[in-house]
Amino acid sequence: MAEATATQTPVVEEVKNCPTCKKPLKKARRYYRNGTYYCNSNCFKKAQASAKAAKAEASEPAEGAKG
Repeated sequence: MAEATATQTPVVEEVKNCPTCKKPLKKARRYYRNGTYYCNSNCFKKAQASAKAAKAEASEPAEGAKG
């Protein structure tokens, strides 16, 4: 019985809201980029900018510790 549950694939939860602005996604007006659905291209650009800023912030202290 335990072997049968181990072979099952995990269930992927469907995204209901935009990860940036938290608006509900409408099937007719979804914007799919990089494996995620957004409500429009503006939210996608905001998400990319915030990810880039977070990455730069995380790498900044590491560079200061070297010198």
